[in-house]
Amino acid sequence: SGTVASMDLLDALLNHGDINVTIINCPGLKSLPPAIKCRSISIYMCENLESISTKVDVEYDASFGNMQALHTIDSDIKCKSLSIINCPKLKTLPDELTVGFVAFDSLDLVDTLPRRIHFTEENTHISIVRMKSLVTLVATEWTAEHPKGDRSIYINGCPQLQEVVDLNATTVNLDDLRVLQDVSTMFGDDRKELYINACYQVKTLFPSGDKISLTNVLRLSDFNVPELPT
Repeated sequence: SGTVASMDLLDALLNHGDINVTIINCPGLKSLPPAIKCRSISIYMCENLESISTKVDVEYDASFGNMQALHTIDSDIKCKSLSIINCPKLKTLPDELTVGFVAFDSLDLVDTLPRRIHFTEENTHISIVRMKSLVTLVATEWTAEHPKGDRSIYINGCPQLQEVVDLNATTVNLDDLRVLQDVSTMFGDDRKELYINACYQVKTLFPSGDKISLTNVLRLSDFNVPELPT
């Protein structure tokens, strides 16, 4: 914590390669070096950091959170696990990510998720929570390095989310999505589990004519589907 006195020192620290770096409550941090390459990077509560345009290539975790001034992240990010949490002024996320797991939480102004996400782990997970401005989730260009692995998604508390396109997940957990109506594009051919709670406008579970068995649908509550497939 405290004031960052030397960008050269910060550059050396963030490109050491074999260390974990945590920066917390550092008001002197106003920019980052052009590249970050280390084992993991965590940046929290740096009140004057407004944008991150750094190339991030870390072996394990990259996390950014609780930054009141941050409005843009347009980095090229590659890591095993990415979390971006509670940045109330953030409007722009990277166009492309290479990750194993990803979590977006409490990003009130973000209305578009990354266009391309390449998932590197055999079993991947994405969590999208309290995204107040998210209207449409388009996953057409999301890809998996291990297409036969499990792909799970958890979406909770996104009050404007109306549409999800080409998600192709094996496990879907939907909670408190008040205006979402159609979840029929959220599954691949190897769909496994569906959890729905408090999604009052859901009217379509599966594509028209789909004869899928419901034996793997583990929880359905507080939603409106006039006719279920058999």
